[in-house]
Amino acid sequence: MGIMKTTTGNQKLPYAISEYVIDRFREDFLFDLKERKQVGDRWHYTIEVSKDDVVYTFEFDDKGSLLKEESEPAFPADAHDGPIPEEIPE
Repeated sequence: MGIMKTTTGNQKLPYAISEYVIDRFREDFLFDLKERKQVGDRWHYTIEVSKDDVVYTFEFDDKGSLLKEESEPAFPADAHDGPIPEEIPE
């Protein structure tokens, strides 16, 4: 399956990438195509998948080969989420 270079926002993921996401995450996930760029004569796709309060970032080539994977909490803790400090005695 070939992919033509387009300038429109109606870009579809190659079948192999879609299958990877469906096989790995099964149900109840959201994903977003973040970037599609041409690298030499190949296309690279960066997608984000959100499931179970984790955001996964994947980079694939146009053949569906996974090039990079990262994950992080969807809602990172901040300083206000820590334990309540003990009261200071007077």
